[in-house]
Amino acid sequence: MLIEFTVKNFRSFQEEAIFSMLPEKKIKDSKNSIIETGLEQVPELHNVAVIYGANASGKSTLLDSIHVMRHIVLHSAKDTIKNQKLPYRPFRLSATSLKEPTLFSIQFIAQGVRYHYGFAYNEERIIEEFLDAYPKGYKQGWFERKWKDTKYEYNFSPLFSGKKESIRHDTRENTLFLSKAVDNDNKNLEPVWDWFRELSVNNRGSREKTSKLCTTDEGKAKVLEFLLDADIPSIKAITAGYKEINLDIQSDDDEPAESRELKGVLKRLIEITNNNKDINRIPEIKFMRKAKDSEDLIPFDLNDDESEGTKKLFDLVALWINASEKQVPFLYDELDTKLHPNLQKFLVNKFVSTKGSKAQLIFTSHNTNFMKDRTLRRDQFWFTEFKLDKGTDLYPLTAVKEKASSPRKGEALERGYLEGRYGATPYLPLED
Repeated sequence: MLIEFTVKNFRSFQEEAIFSMLPEKKIKDSKNSIIETGLEQVPELHNVAVIYGANASGKSTLLDSIHVMRHIVLHSAKDTIKNQKLPYRPFRLSATSLKEPTLFSIQFIAQGVRYHYGFAYNEERIIEEFLDAYPKGYKQGWFERKWKDTKYEYNFSPLFSGKKESIRHDTRENTLFLSKAVDNDNKNLEPVWDWFRELSVNNRGSREKTSKLCTTDEGKAKVLEFLLDADIPSIKAITAGYKEINLDIQSDDDEPAESRELKGVLKRLIEITNNNKDINRIPEIKFMRKAKDSEDLIPFDLNDDESEGTKKLFDLVALWINASEKQVPFLYDELDTKLHPNLQKFLVNKFVSTKGSKAQLIFTSHNTNFMKDRTLRRDQFWFTEFKLDKGTDLYPLTAVKEKASSPRKGEALERGYLEGRYGATPYLPLED
């Protein structure tokens, strides 16, 4: 479960920004969307949060920052080589920021234990890295790593067991100690690494994952049930397979040089990746619907016959099921794109209404209906607003001070937001 995330000097974020799934104690709204964690220090968390803001305000960047943090954790030990550059994308509108490191830190609960992990980095190296654990409710600083002048200084807690010294010497400047330690079979750190692996950050869905789910009878039944619950009409069955595609790229002598060169690059790329036996195949999904005047089932190809909204929903299903079954956070950018408002509400309610679930949904949206239907509490709404002097400003609705007070219980939140009382809306010229 995600507790809190902090980002600084990443893309549109210049100053430190904190996103939290902690409920505010002063809010006495419904507890339908509250998770009981079982931990005394962090007894409750939200299971849903939605982020609003004008275009280019930083909503997607917040999710991207978590995605980049996850990528570095999962891949810095195995998939980077010496002197390979890290994905450093500082705030570019300040000369000072271009010289400063990017900072990510995150608090979460994995296997019943609270952790706080973070690191700072630039293009060349990890500048700082730390991990605190709270296995019995009290802080244990397991390790800390800092770059000083020309080398690293490490501090290890005696409570942190497993190989340390040999790993620190083998950890490159562009590699996280956490990643290297897990790669060297440190069992203490596996719950942390596994949490990042299961964390899902997505802005498109996954056709491949849902298609793969449909290759088993059990998975196919789950997908079909999900689609029928979402009112995708008259589907009686789903068939799943693969379609062969022709990757034989030929060039004609009379083609322009640029075209021949591009085809050559594509051909070499295919040859490099051709160790994947499935490279010549793409998933082929068909929805079977009953004919109006017979008992025949008519196939409808997902790619050719279905709407863009149905395709998006299908792509989402596997990710949704994975988050629900594995009880992990699911972050999705622009949930409202191509989906009916009522369908969006249905998807969110699947998280809110599932009793005992510890899965979490965090998404960006321009659909303000969530503000008026009272499915979510006031402390589950977040906003991003871009300011030239500080970059993206991230804040919850409960931090808004309108007439010396935050929005009251029962206030018309949608109207207040669209009227600009909470910020995070575009400033548009009025028509005469």
